[in-house]
Amino acid sequence: MMSINIEFLALIVSFLSLCTVIFGFRLTVNTMKRNTINAEAANYHNSLEHQKDTWLQFFLNDAVDGDEMLVWHLQQKGIENKSRLENKKALFILLRLDVYEEMLLLKEKDILSQGQIAGWYNAIKRDFKSEDFKSIFEVVSEYYHPKLNEYYKSIMQF
Repeated sequence: MMSINIEFLALIVSFLSLCTVIFGFRLTVNTMKRNTINAEAANYHNSLEHQKDTWLQFFLNDAVDGDEMLVWHLQQKGIENKSRLENKKALFILLRLDVYEEMLLLKEKDILSQGQIAGWYNAIKRDFKSEDFKSIFEVVSEYYHPKLNEYYKSIMQF
């Protein structure tokens, strides 16, 4: 009788040890996944920031015929040429759309805090309701992630 209890106790200890190992392994894997996601997000963010800086220097620098390049860039996206101020506003809206797309993709990966998501949602909702943003997004929406298009449609329904 005593040997059965010891065998049963040994089985329970072995089971608990195995559970501890599995839990530790899952914790390690989840930590590694989170670190990989954070690194990917940082790389993507840095790449996007570099792209934006390059755009601004290139398009807004008078020394490199920025106005002509800006007009060309906007026309490639299907946006008609307007005044210099309106063209710069269109470029700004394109940059904001890039940021909104990036934030949406980070939100989808659960990288953003609830506060960041709330702030982002309020900003995107306000911008998408403005006529300038609406008119440009409707022209360039095909260049953005389908989820941003879905988000735009859901915001516009309210």
